Amino acid sequence: MGKMPVPPGKQIMVATIEKAFAIVNHMIEEKRLDELGCVVVDELHMVGDGDRGVLLEIMLSKLVYLRPGTIQIIGMSATAPNLDKMAHWLRAGAYTSPFRPVPLHEYVKIGPSILNNSMKEVRRLVPVHPNDRDHLLALCSEVCPTHSVIIFCSSKDQTTKCADDLYRMMASIFGQNGQNPTHQNPFQADMLEYKKADKAILLSNLKSVGSKDSIWDRIIPYGVAFHNSSLTSEERELIEQGFSD
Repeated sequence: MGKMPVPPGKQIMVATIEKAFAIVNHMIEEKRLDELGCVVVDELHMVGDGDRGVLLEIMLSKLVYLRPGTIQIIGMSATAPNLDKMAHWLRAGAYTSPFRPVPLHEYVKIGPSILNNSMKEVRRLVPVHPNDRDHLLALCSEVCPTHSVIIFCSSKDQTTKCADDLYRMMASIFGQNGQNPTHQNPFQADMLEYKKADKAILLSNLKSVGSKDSIWDRIIPYGVAFHNSSLTSEERELIEQGFSD
């Protein structure tokens, strides 16, 4: 792991952007940068992400400038839009592969319209709830519970808000604890009853690792959860396992 000060000898260090930045600076100060043979940067597109991106850009620029051609820099990203420019900056080659273990079909949603890669409308969404203005619940209902859905949000706070919004709409569809539903069910099954025992076990496991977030008691029975940096490693592991199951 990324220990400070960096002990001598051959080793593999795994670190966050912030820790890696500190490690590189420390090695520069001690004139030990020649000990670095390879730097692997996962999610290279993070270079454009606010404060953390600045640290990543400075760190990589130092490595390129101070040890040109002597430190192998490997950057990986599935979403970087400007690979050629990044490769030029890092004095590297760009390698891309279209291979995917699961076929990916890309669509764009503008208002209620679903467009293909040619920006031609293929269908229009119909809201399944008065509060479903972004049609998120409508999209989820097309595949749940047969398949799972991941919704990427722009911030940590937005992940919890999105999960809570979905829960509130689903609660009005299926009722609180199955009582007094007020809207028609667009899903392929009763989301409260689907894998009810598994969801109860997940809730119990979250409490056993010390989770005190009461939102779990509300959203998990409906098959909804969130995943962000505010969770402990134990909570994240349980949520990930629950999702894969």
